Amino acid sequence: MKLRMAMVGCVLVPALGVFVAMAGADDAPTTKPAKKARLTQPWSLLASLTDEQKTQIISIHQTASDACNAIREKEEADITALLTSDQKVELDTAIANKKVQDKLRAAERNKAE
Repeated sequence: MKLRMAMVGCVLVPALGVFVAMAGADDAPTTKPAKKARLTQPWSLLASLTDEQKTQIISIHQTASDACNAIREKEEADITALLTSDQKVELDTAIANKKVQDKLRAAERNKAE
């Protein structure tokens, strides 16, 4: 019985991943629209900032944010490089399953409203 369940899981999980990938491909725009830069808290709480200060704060924040994103991407690449091919497939499947669960939860919340 366990072997049968494992075989079913081996067929259904990759199929689910393909379905999610196909469904997600239509949802994502090819390019992200540019967001208008804005002050984040706590700096946005200061009413006395000049326009020059606001511009400089936004620039500093963007530089720091870009650096953090680069560190996260390097971390992910370094860790992924450690994984075996089976673990990479397992990771892709887990991520796809999480996306499906998140979409189901969001749909349920929208129904409730």
